[in-house]
Amino acid sequence: MISRGLIERIFSAFSIERWNDHPRPLHLTEMDKQAHKAVIAVSIACSMDGMAQKLPEVVEGLVYGFLQRAVLTDMKPPVFYWLMETSKPAVDSFVLKTLGKDTGALKGDFHRAFGDFLVSGPADAEVERVLGAAHYLATLWEFDLIAPLSQKLYGFGDTEARIRGQLLKYKDIPLVEEKIASAATAEKEKGLAAFVDLAGQLRFQKRWTGTPRVPETSVLGHALFVALMAYFLSGETESCRDRSTWNFIAGLFHDLPEVLTRDIISPIKRNVEGLEGLLKAYEETMMEERIIPLLPERMRGLVRELTAREFEDREFEMDGVPGKVRIDGTLVNYCDKFAAFIEAALSMRHGIRSASLEAGYSGLLKELGNFRFGDENLAYLADYFR
Repeated sequence: MISRGLIERIFSAFSIERWNDHPRPLHLTEMDKQAHKAVIAVSIACSMDGMAQKLPEVVEGLVYGFLQRAVLTDMKPPVFYWLMETSKPAVDSFVLKTLGKDTGALKGDFHRAFGDFLVSGPADAEVERVLGAAHYLATLWEFDLIAPLSQKLYGFGDTEARIRGQLLKYKDIPLVEEKIASAATAEKEKGLAAFVDLAGQLRFQKRWTGTPRVPETSVLGHALFVALMAYFLSGETESCRDRSTWNFIAGLFHDLPEVLTRDIISPIKRNVEGLEGLLKAYEETMMEERIIPLLPERMRGLVRELTAREFEDREFEMDGVPGKVRIDGTLVNYCDKFAAFIEAALSMRHGIRSASLEAGYSGLLKELGNFRFGDENLAYLADYFR
């Protein structure tokens, strides 16, 4: 089963700050960085010849990598990489021991596979390169954001050279090539590079607008929390590997249209007559006008599927993937509501309460109590946080 400890470990990434030795225009959290990395990695895999069928390995690498960073990411990057070079077996053992109770409680061989990943990384070299490129692209996006405030700091130039130097190792990947070319010519980014930049802007959008909470959560970080819960819950019902993969991807992309509309809180959407349907129509129109044209042709149908019918159980064909893709939209919907419930519950546990939070908590607790997925009754997840 999914333990309370695992849920809290995932959520703790909202509180882990990045670049906290630099002046920052906003809070940069590990959850948001890992979410952006995931969007970039999936986009690279879906846009490259022969890589879409390797999405299960890409998603596994994202999940394992997230858990590792959730334990170790309070280290400065040079310290982390030094430890990986000098004491990797001991560090791997520490990560496994720290997470062992929670990952060991999951069905299947997740704990063993996680340990294998820590020791040797992805088995497929192409998957390893996709994950590496996504990591450095997401890091560079953050670095470019803080650069105007940090240029006079000691070591700034060395940090920039290290990031850009690492990224050059992946210059044969089309998205990396696009990023390097746009930086060299100072041209506005186009195509897939513009798409992943736009997705990154979901880091700026806070959830529960107007309601103080601790910690604050972004739309993009929320999407990764939903994706991870959908992935783990799929595994708990012993869904096939592909189904777990696509439920993760569906969760990751489900709020993408909010980059065009902002996060409009549910009470407004549900209680203003006709508004929810009008917003959905507006989102679909704006997606077609502003986002779909940025994507390579082979990704357009997929992104339409992931955003237009995000909470429907469905099957569809995906370019480069044999057979049909299956997504459990009702599970993604449950995880979306569970994420909101956790945001309210943990903020209230920290002593930040408001009428909005208490009403949201109570209403969501009722909704979550009767949900079943397959043979699994998931009421126990909400019961952890009563």
